[in-house]
Amino acid sequence: MLALTGSGAEPLEAGDPRRIGSISLAGRLGAGGMGRVYLGIRGGRYVAVKQLLSSVVGEDQDFLRRFGHELDNLARLPADATAPLLDSDRTATPPWFATAYIPGSP
Repeated sequence: MLALTGSGAEPLEAGDPRRIGSISLAGRLGAGGMGRVYLGIRGGRYVAVKQLLSSVVGEDQDFLRRFGHELDNLARLPADATAPLLDSDRTATPPWFATAYIPGSP
């Protein structure tokens, strides 16, 4: 298993999932008003996994539609334009997506 050292991630908290989709989670990268971002491991590499908060999504079909459009647009971008979209599930409860993990500066 990859170590958290140098990844910028904090340990998972008690209420955090240990897996999202097929991705094992190793730590927490951050949280905001719309969701939480986790450090995941897929194929021996780090990935960033954003899971929307259930409280934000609720039953808001318009929000879910806009989120789906964002994922579609992200998938269309050239690989060198941003962290590439690796996986997503817009129908999960709550929805999530994973991109390549690009560590930031300390």
